[in-house]
Amino acid sequence: MQAYEQSGNDTHGCALLFPGQGTQHIGMGSDVCDQSPITARVWDCASDIAGFDVRRLCLKGPLPKLDKTQYQQVAVTTVNIACLEALRAKGAVGESCVAGHSVGEFSALYAAGVLSLEDVFRGVAARGQIMQALAEQTEGAMYAIKGIDRDGIAELIALHELADRITVANDNSPRQQVISGCKLALKELLPVLLREGFEQVRLPVNGAWHSSLMRPGAEDFQVVIDSLSFAEPRVPVFGNQAADRLSSIEQLRADLVTNLYSTVRWRETMHNLAASGVRLCLEVGPKKVLSRLLLDFPALQDQLSTRHVAELIVTKPASAVTE
Repeated sequence: MQAYEQSGNDTHGCALLFPGQGTQHIGMGSDVCDQSPITARVWDCASDIAGFDVRRLCLKGPLPKLDKTQYQQVAVTTVNIACLEALRAKGAVGESCVAGHSVGEFSALYAAGVLSLEDVFRGVAARGQIMQALAEQTEGAMYAIKGIDRDGIAELIALHELADRITVANDNSPRQQVISGCKLALKELLPVLLREGFEQVRLPVNGAWHSSLMRPGAEDFQVVIDSLSFAEPRVPVFGNQAADRLSSIEQLRADLVTNLYSTVRWRETMHNLAASGVRLCLEVGPKKVLSRLLLDFPALQDQLSTRHVAELIVTKPASAVTE
């Protein structure tokens, strides 16, 4: 099965989208855990480099441990890449470009041939450890705010003089923003948003990602990124900070580092994907999170269609994990 239609040299633009944190749940990846020697290698590599049993954590939990960023980032990346390899084994992928949301950018770089499997997990494991350490030093949280655009949320943050303590972490869509920052500042703003009629949902993460609270980790993470081997991408990679194609290895490295403490510009990324000729977005990961976000883009409804990896692979239950 092909995930795109082909006519001459035109692939009608299929973008692979890889989700990040917040997609975790017990049992995730059970359909691609040890499905083949290739997918088994993904899980083995993740466990060996991260230093914990990724299979057991994803399939058995406990959830409080899976929710911790040092484990969650590795786990989500493992499932993303195992799903990708299952797709490739079925011949069900023919991407023209890739993009990843937050830590999903590492999965996108693997798909584009930029990073090896080993380097992906070295980078992701270090990212999770750095962010976990910072989370334990600060009191931070993240909330998804529905029904508001970036300008609207930024105006409210500024109006209440909280811009130094609250950041727009994810500009996800014209109707969804994620805010991040210290819990005390969020407690000031959240009642205001509630009175204005905006729905709010606390994200299942244990820190204030993509905020200034993560900036102290940038120097250490830069050292990690500089230690990884980058190759030229075989398909365009759309970065979180540029919200567009990254044209050099230097830009790829820089995007990963600034991503730690800066806004994920996903709304602009989706518009730029459509403008580049993408017509199908195929989400490769545990849940239909990025696919559902596209419902918030009325201007793109006639240009972009979505599918999820689960529709394209024949699943196989994971073997039982013993206690």
